[in-house]
Amino acid sequence: MVRRLAYVGLASLLSGVAGAQSLSAPTANAPLTAAPQPITTPAPADPAVLQKLQLLRERIDQREQLQREIDQLILETQTPQSMTVHFELLEVNHSLATKLGIAPSGPQLTGSFGTHPSWTLDELEKLRQAGAVQTLVSPRMQIQSGEQATTQIGAAPANGDEAKIDSPYTKLEVRADSLGNNQVQVDFRLDRGSPLEGKKTDNGPIPKTEHTIINSRLTSKFGATETFGGPTIERTRTRRRALGRVTETVMVENVLLVRIDAEMPRTAGVIPATAISPR
Repeated sequence: MVRRLAYVGLASLLSGVAGAQSLSAPTANAPLTAAPQPITTPAPADPAVLQKLQLLRERIDQREQLQREIDQLILETQTPQSMTVHFELLEVNHSLATKLGIAPSGPQLTGSFGTHPSWTLDELEKLRQAGAVQTLVSPRMQIQSGEQATTQIGAAPANGDEAKIDSPYTKLEVRADSLGNNQVQVDFRLDRGSPLEGKKTDNGPIPKTEHTIINSRLTSKFGATETFGGPTIERTRTRRRALGRVTETVMVENVLLVRIDAEMPRTAGVIPATAISPR
């Protein structure tokens, strides 16, 4: 975004110069105008202000020196600065998984909903092949180290009016920091809103919104897939069968998979200076 704005500003500046050059030249008898004088501001006489100005110059010098050291360390340690964060939000049918005899056996996950084992990637793949896993959204975000990014899939309710949502939406906020030694730290917040049929009135059902929110910090290696799970939720579903429509109750769990891939170009094992994100 910074580069794009810089290009726009440059284009405006060049068009202004071209316009100035297209003006007609003054005639020989036309009076000469005085060149505009630069605007000058008197130096502040307050000693406290002078002290703060000196401190400001020192801090700017320190910042520039620190930034040079950071850029040099980036080169020497081949620390990736550009990365792609992959998210995949799944809905796991626990009821069907139980019928298939597949249960989660991964590391214990602890959250506001309690502690329970997580699904392994092999278990999720088996459930996917059996039709017990559905992908809800799979956003992918390119981000620079130290920066924040936001993306949204679907239309969120206007002015926060949750009663007007008629289709699912997902909002994702991400900040990534490359830590060196092939490690990365990612802070993210995922908000998945889904419409549900609420209390029925004379005018029809009152819609309401169910939210799945995952707010976490992840420290991982580039290329590794991490799993985040939530509580099981009861769902009521109506399906068409040979004898008519059948309503059934199933237990489902939302599971989030996260993987971060480094996108830093390398030449003969050395990262070129041009690959460092602009400051």
